Parts: sequence; C-alpha cells; structure tokens
Amino acid sequence: MRLWIWATLSICAHAIGAEGTQAPAHRVLVELFSSQGCSSCPPAEKMLGDLGARADVGAKIVPLAWHVDYWDRLGWPDRFANKEHTARQEAYRQAWRSRNLMTPQFVVAGRPASRLVPEITTEAARPASLSIDLSARLLKDGRVEATVGLKKLHPEVALPPRVMARVLLFATRVTTVCKAGENAGKTLEEFFPVLNSFSSQRADELTLKNVTVYATVPEGVKPAELGVAVLVEDPQGMTTIECTSGPVAMESGGK
Repeated sequence: MRLWIWATLSICAHAIGAEGTQAPAHRVLVELFSSQGCSSCPPAEKMLGDLGARADVGAKIVPLAWHVDYWDRLGWPDRFANKEHTARQEAYRQAWRSRNLMTPQFVVAGRPASRLVPEITTEAARPASLSIDLSARLLKDGRVEATVGLKKLHPEVALPPRVMARVLLFATRVTTVCKAGENAGKTLEEFFPVLNSFSSQRADELTLKNVTVYATVPEGVKPAELGVAVLVEDPQGMTTIECTSGPVAMESGGK
C-alpha cells in the first residue's frame, strides 16, 4: 500500500499580546537512535513508548526514534533505517566530540541523556519562543494532509539566521518480526519511528509563501498508526528551538 502525505506550511511572525492569553508550553524533543538489528535496543524502545504514555511526561515531549543503517550489515535490513538518520547521529557525535556512534542512544533537547525524566522536566520548564499549530488528517484518496502554522511569541527577538523547519512523518507504534541479526526470531515492538523526513525550509523564506511537500509511507504501516511532527531547528548548532507533534485524524470509514 502506498500513501502520500501533503503538508502545507504557513509560517509567519505574529505577536501574542492580548491580555490573559496563555503562552504555549515548551515541548521537549526526546530522540532515540535505534536499530532492529541491535539486541540492546528493544528495552530502549519500550522506554521511549512508556515515556510517551506517562501522565506526567507524555504531554511535555515529542518522542522520535531514528533508526540508523549501520546495523544492517549484520544481515537484517531495518525497514525504518535511513542514512539520513545516521547522519543526524553523526552530527551530534561531532558536536559533542564523542568517540563512537552507538545504539541505543537517547538525546534530550540536543544533549546526550541518561536521567531522562529529570532532564525532560528541567527542559520543559523553559518558556516557549514559538507557537506551532499543527493539524493532520487522512484523506479519502490515501494522502495525509498536514497544516502547520508557526508564530513568533517575541517578535523583537531574532531567531538564528539558519533556522530550518522540518515536517516528519512517524508511526506511533508498530511491530516487526525480525528474521535475522541479533534479534532474529523476535517480534519487536517499536514506538515513534521516523518514516520520512521532508526537505527542510528556511524559516525566513517560509514567512513569505506556503510550501507543499510530499512523502510516501512505507508498506506495512497502518494509517491509524501515523503521526506528524514539526521540528524548528538550528542545524548549525544541532539545537531544536521548538517542536510539536500530533495524530493523523481519520476521516469517516478510515481504519
């Protein structure tokens, strides 16, 4: 089955100054670098899923799992692996001046993480600098339509010049029967794997026009499992300024 996602980005500067208007909460990007070929990754995948479901943490985070491709050489091609995911982990490694790439690896707000909940709580207390509106729905013709709006909460504060806006398609929860590699014979339960990444757009350019982008959904992912995330990032420093995510609403008759 092939699906298409149709995402329309509308990014504009806007001051929220009405008295009594509550500023949006700052959500925290929680990343897991993972692989179906790594025997140490299933417990980390479960931990990511548990974080997303926790009442005290789930609403504060945007959890995403980037499946890397360097484990594929052991004989099991991870269906979610992508060289771009490996490149993202490598960019972190260089920024941190770390020695090696490894899985599983958690990253909270652009920093290597070991004490997840305390680090999430600390980062979530930071005030938001942007407001991101996101809605997505599955259309009857098989496409997913996502509409994104970005507003500066403090127009007098300039964003870094290289800020990029990215829209990602991910799966909320999937299972994979692994037939080779370190997890051979196991049924893997995976949470929030990134399926596709759209071409990044400079935020200042997106203030002038709407951009429509498309991506396919891998076979075996059900429409009801889809989610959409938006990351507003400064790739130069590997920092995420703001992020959000949301489900894909099903039209009547969807499954």
